[in-house]
Amino acid sequence: MYLRKILLILVFNLFCLVFSVANCGISEKISIDVGGIKTRDLLKMLARHANKSIVVSEKIQGKVTIDLQSVSWREALDSVLQMQGLTKHETDNVIVVVTADELNKNESTLLQRQVFNLRYASSADVAKLLKPAGVLSAHGKLEYDSKSNSLVVADASDNIKEVRRLLKQIDVPAKQVLIEARIVSVDEAFIHELGLEFNGKEKIESGEMPQGQFNFAIAKLGNNRLLDLRLAALENEGRGRVISKPKLLAADRQVAYIEAGAEIPYQEKTKEGNTSVVFKKAVLSLTVTPEVVSKDAIRLSLQLSQDKVGHLVINGVPTIDTRKIHTQVLAHNNGTIVLGGIYEWSKNNYITRVPILGQIPILKIFFSKKESRMERRELLIFVTPQIIK
Repeated sequence: MYLRKILLILVFNLFCLVFSVANCGISEKISIDVGGIKTRDLLKMLARHANKSIVVSEKIQGKVTIDLQSVSWREALDSVLQMQGLTKHETDNVIVVVTADELNKNESTLLQRQVFNLRYASSADVAKLLKPAGVLSAHGKLEYDSKSNSLVVADASDNIKEVRRLLKQIDVPAKQVLIEARIVSVDEAFIHELGLEFNGKEKIESGEMPQGQFNFAIAKLGNNRLLDLRLAALENEGRGRVISKPKLLAADRQVAYIEAGAEIPYQEKTKEGNTSVVFKKAVLSLTVTPEVVSKDAIRLSLQLSQDKVGHLVINGVPTIDTRKIHTQVLAHNNGTIVLGGIYEWSKNNYITRVPILGQIPILKIFFSKKESRMERRELLIFVTPQIIK
């Protein structure tokens, strides 16, 4: 027994010399160049070098030749395990090394199980992410429960720690974006007063209307602080009106939908021969998908469509003229994007009278004038995204 202890001490000292380590510290890099060493002995020496206890299965036999330069003890250990097809189960101070067959038979005792209750992320989505991400080992198991939004993970302690670390990064609340829109009908002079410069026309998809007849344009409003005051003054002067001011709170990369308009009723016969009232939408709709790309920038995916009742009626069913645009634009936080190029034509009647004489029943024919004018107004849509902290 005494001789055996001396031999073990000599082997360990030789091991330290071969590793080229000054003090056998855990944090230092080691170099290994040994041939024909027993796998069990090499595993024990690596564990002792790391100041950890180790349990090695009796089924682990054979020898190994290894040449590693400037690696950590853990990298050396993992290399040996991978080369020999072995699996480890590790706690804070103890490493258990077994063969793959033993792990399959005794995984209930070797694998740790832990339940993770998620607060923000979907357990189903996270479950799809973990396995392809390589967080779990080949023997790891994962189940999720949608009702409690929790994950049940069974794996080695190192993998459990990696799952916990990953969940801290992805189980976070989604960023919220407040989207405020203003749909305004204005005269053309108002566009120049705001200082808008539309930077080009966007291609649109048309339904009943001929291609190329309509254009949409996008601009960025430099200073939108006084926008509401300007719009209020516009209404007071009779030069336009604010049709709608919807506000929506949307999560990052989630769709927000804004709609303004009417539903057109018409009669339609059923299969039984009865008549029922059916509605078709003729609305102006805006679909916005915000994506927060930085603390002060938001990418907006904008889809704008304008549906109006057409002049044709087929079998009693009115046609719907459709115009659509889909584009992306980068906006600053609290900045305003303006969509323009939607024109509305209206026919207005005006009467010009000579004072007093123009109101006398017979004489007003000679001292008053009636005329009709076609006026064009533009529909502007102001979209202002704001990151909610």
